[in-house]
Amino acid sequence: MDEFAYVAIQFVAQLPALIVLVVGLVLVATRRHTLTSRARALATSGCAVLLAGILLGVAWTSSYIWVYADGDFNAREFGLITAAVGLVLTLIHATGLALVIAAVLAGARPAAPPAFPMPQDDRHIQAL
Repeated sequence: MDEFAYVAIQFVAQLPALIVLVVGLVLVATRRHTLTSRARALATSGCAVLLAGILLGVAWTSSYIWVYADGDFNAREFGLITAAVGLVLTLIHATGLALVIAAVLAGARPAAPPAFPMPQDDRHIQAL
């Protein structure tokens, strides 16, 4: 398999996640009247960080061929490099996910009071 096909496969494999994140960014941008500014900023940041993380992951995975072939690494050293890059990508993913969760919490509105009055004590139950 040539290098272009390998890179294309890596990109296509991540395409569903990329589409979801781009649609998420568009939805956040078009719902500016229903989202608080803080929730909008957090959601936009979270989607952008997740998008960047996916693109970096595709770039790293796609570069395996060249990094390993051109580098003076043995299998152990390449494994350590891969683990370090994996850790960085995991931290990027966790940061993006945390920002999206923060956006959901920042955009939450206080619960409406119940439509009927709630009893304050259990005296009415004891009378039964």
